[in-house]
Amino acid sequence: MKKPSDLAISPKHQRQIERASERHLNRMFTEFISPILYLPKDDLHVPHFYHKMGNFSQSALEELKQEFGDDNDSIQKEAELFSNPLRFAQYDPSKKKRGVASGYTPPGQRITNGGWMVFTFEHDGPDAASLEMQLDWFAGKRDMCDFNKVHTALSRYQDYRGYFTVFSGNKSLHIHLVFDTRHLSKELAKKSAWANATWQGDVPDQVLHELYRSTWVHLATTVQRSLGVPIKFDERLSSYIQKRRSPWGTRMFLDGEKPNVHGFRPGDFIEQTVIQEHMLSRAPTGSTNTLMLAESAKAIMEVERHSQSRPSKRAVSLKGGGCTHQ
Repeated sequence: MKKPSDLAISPKHQRQIERASERHLNRMFTEFISPILYLPKDDLHVPHFYHKMGNFSQSALEELKQEFGDDNDSIQKEAELFSNPLRFAQYDPSKKKRGVASGYTPPGQRITNGGWMVFTFEHDGPDAASLEMQLDWFAGKRDMCDFNKVHTALSRYQDYRGYFTVFSGNKSLHIHLVFDTRHLSKELAKKSAWANATWQGDVPDQVLHELYRSTWVHLATTVQRSLGVPIKFDERLSSYIQKRRSPWGTRMFLDGEKPNVHGFRPGDFIEQTVIQEHMLSRAPTGSTNTLMLAESAKAIMEVERHSQSRPSKRAVSLKGGGCTHQ
């Protein structure tokens, strides 16, 4: 296992990661992920992956469960990636195509409201200096560091539940912002007085992906403005189902990966340290707004309805005949 002292960054930043490793902040996993990690009776799980090539079915998680049982701490260390909550996948061997399709229900068809969403932001800069810049955002006490500006900006939202930041093992951090989504489901809202009071109507599962994407864009702007740095985030993470670095997972470097700025080789391992965490059990004190509302979802549904009912340019051209080319 590689250590912070093996990283090609300054001694100051190496010590920052060492101290974070000793603190071992882990509320996100214990309070949010672990309770719904694997719930077959509720058709709900939080997908975890051994490596980037793991599929989106529950099979990888089931293998971990077979090996470790209910020892979720060990499962957490073994899996280096996770995604937002999904329903269980169904397997159809007739749909399996080697190298093309796994035969499992596609993840986009299994998106569901698990009670929370994680919005992830990664700035994958060109070198180790980029990692040092990101570490500086979280240097010092959490209430005084630069990233506290982001936390303060988001604390006006009642559905905001904090953040946790994971070292990717290379030259970036994965910044995870957590939002409560129980108020978007009448059934889930029963478990929270706040959610029950905020509920405006159920948001269909098929709309959650676009609601996630539009919220991600808004949050990206908030992070950039709060930090005062014109950085660009990986837009692939605007997808609800995109794999992201899990807290305290163990990253293994594989053959064929891009060169690592720290000189690590295939077969090397490193801890995905949680650099900083500021999680909330309830709505932030003094918060009055709500970021994700059923009204926003209705607007998305209306746009989709119009786009589906509107004929394509090709259809209009065929219907109008040659006059469309006058």
